[in-house]
Amino acid sequence: MNDKSTMNKIMEYMALGKPIVQFDLTEGRFSAQDASLYARRNDPEDLAAKIIELADDPARARRWVPSGAGAWRASSSGATKCEAARRVRLALEATVARSEP
Repeated sequence: MNDKSTMNKIMEYMALGKPIVQFDLTEGRFSAQDASLYARRNDPEDLAAKIIELADDPARARRWVPSGAGAWRASSSGATKCEAARRVRLALEATVARSEP
């Protein structure tokens, strides 16, 4: 099931401009496109290695942030999906703003 449905956290990470590492699943790749680093399916060692790759290279991780924001907008095809995604982003931004001193 995870292979065929969008994980909310992937959309949230892109909306917040966070670098993403995930298993290479159909829907995850469709949603994140080139805004994610992909580990081999069901290979936790490869996932850990990819996380370490990004942790060791912050500049590389930052390069994905604009790409992720663009992919997030592009993946919101159709008016309903786009509006729902926009509302999620606004809610997340409001939550972050409230938590900042």
